[in-house]
Amino acid sequence: MNFKKQIFGFMDMLRFKKLVPNRREALASGANTPLPKEYRTNQLAQRLHPGMMEVELVNKRKVSSGMVELTFKRVDSNAFPFFRAGQYVSLQGKVGTSVVSRPYSIVSSPRQALENKLILGVENAGFFSGYLNDEAAVGTRFRMSEPSGEFHYETLRDTKKIVCLAGGAGITPFLSMAQSLIQGDEDYEMTLFYGARDTKHLAFKEELDKMTHKNLKVIYVLSDEEKEGYEKGFISAKLIEKYVDIKESTFFLCGPQPMYDFLEKEFAPYSLP
Repeated sequence: MNFKKQIFGFMDMLRFKKLVPNRREALASGANTPLPKEYRTNQLAQRLHPGMMEVELVNKRKVSSGMVELTFKRVDSNAFPFFRAGQYVSLQGKVGTSVVSRPYSIVSSPRQALENKLILGVENAGFFSGYLNDEAAVGTRFRMSEPSGEFHYETLRDTKKIVCLAGGAGITPFLSMAQSLIQGDEDYEMTLFYGARDTKHLAFKEELDKMTHKNLKVIYVLSDEEKEGYEKGFISAKLIEKYVDIKESTFFLCGPQPMYDFLEKEFAPYSLP
């Protein structure tokens, strides 16, 4: 027994003695190809999570009496990172001597990001948003964060039927969600209630009217104007019940604070999560 231990111990010593020569031989006979400066895994991670990006405003279009559509491209010509329809980015720019930043929901679809194209809808309210509406010119450069946010459809959390309630500038994330449905990237039944004072304040109406899909329905609600084909008043539980089963639906809400306060009272009897 002791003899066997001694033999095996001697063999270990021989292997240890040859360790350095064997390594030198392996290095000498190895390929001369230099190691890559950047691995594919790192490249993929950089595309998915680029951090702050330098972007350029390439198109500006008025979409209602108080909102503009801004189209951006990346200066480095790379595609924008993947995002979920409904998410937002933070846009940073210089106004005078001040560097300011503000979050904006993405209007365009995730597929358009692959074409180095990302669209935001900006309401003319506030310091930076006012600058973007009135002064920012095509060709101006900004810094933009990668997309983020939990305001998107989640299969494990949400029902197949979703009800989207938009007020004013709150329409922006739902445009992205509607496009994702039409393009086949999402699978749900979407009923969109869009509230505004009058038809002049319905942003992106032309785009919404062109969106046709068996699982998409858009209801316009005007508080200060009566017009055929539009609901009159405010988005309420009673109005919603005309079109969907409230208890069988998942709700997404985006709009001004008074709208949240009003609908919170409207939905109180339904014990929605």
